[in-house]
Amino acid sequence: ATLTALLVTPTPANATSAVTQPWWQHYAAERTLNAVRYGYTLQDVENNLDTYRAQGYQVVNLDWPVSAGPTAIYGGFSASDYMHVDPRLAATGTNADTDWTDFVAAAHARGMEVTSWFNPSYIWTGSALFQQAEADVATYGPVRANQPASSPARYFKWQVGAGAATKPCDTCAGSTYRADWITDPDATYGGHTISYYSIWADQPSGDYASIEWVTYVDSVLDRW
Repeated sequence: ATLTALLVTPTPANATSAVTQPWWQHYAAERTLNAVRYGYTLQDVENNLDTYRAQGYQVVNLDWPVSAGPTAIYGGFSASDYMHVDPRLAATGTNADTDWTDFVAAAHARGMEVTSWFNPSYIWTGSALFQQAEADVATYGPVRANQPASSPARYFKWQVGAGAATKPCDTCAGSTYRADWITDPDATYGGHTISYYSIWADQPSGDYASIEWVTYVDSVLDRW
């Protein structure tokens, strides 16, 4: 079942049905790497696949390969674009998305699997997606029903009124564990102060009560 089906239309059938899981989810030795944080490219990791295989690893896990915000914001753990590989993983003169495809193919050719870890909950304030959301809130207001059906503004929670803090600059981190409303000067609507909801680092958090956000996350999971 898709995430949309599980969250929006839960039924006893999809809640209890047995799912056959592949071997590598149960009993595999996994080599986990945070390549961006330590300055590795996908080609660097690919060049080490034979070594990992010889060491007994069957799975290579890449932490946070999605295109992310600045490293200064807690290691880049706020996504810039969930649909693309982080450009910092590309070797000089190459494309990160192409390098990812080549890396996965090289791993499969060695009988290895590739997994990735990322959290589809946080969006970087400087991302094109969130900036479009802000522009739409400033035009149509914070009420989801009044926003265009295709607008990313529908992905987030908004309210009229000031929050506990003000949106940090695009290269700044807010409070790591604050879960609260954050004032967004760039989403002011009709002279009213507007806030978005955040559960981490004062970055805007996706709203899993929103069918639009859940559908978007479904497409992200399909991509990866």
